[in-house]
Amino acid sequence: MRRKYRIEYSKHAEEQMRERSIKKTMVRETLLKPRQLIIGRAGRKIAHRIYNIGEQDMLHRVVFVEHKDFLEVITTYLTTRIEKYWRG
Repeated sequence: MRRKYRIEYSKHAEEQMRERSIKKTMVRETLLKPRQLIIGRAGRKIAHRIYNIGEQDMLHRVVFVEHKDFLEVITTYLTTRIEKYWRG
């Protein structure tokens, strides 16, 4: 994604970020520089990026909707189950 986007967070996403200690800077990096972008359900997209956290590779998934003027983050989480979600 090369265009400049405003990023908005659903209430659910903000709650999940707080509970999971995921910072907005990480979400922004994953959204704007994904290593993989896949199409989800109901017009949603999922941005993937792998981070090494505590000496363990973690897949960061950001589920979002791309609107004309902004990206709306629906939810975000980290998982060790990279092979389950990574395509290709």
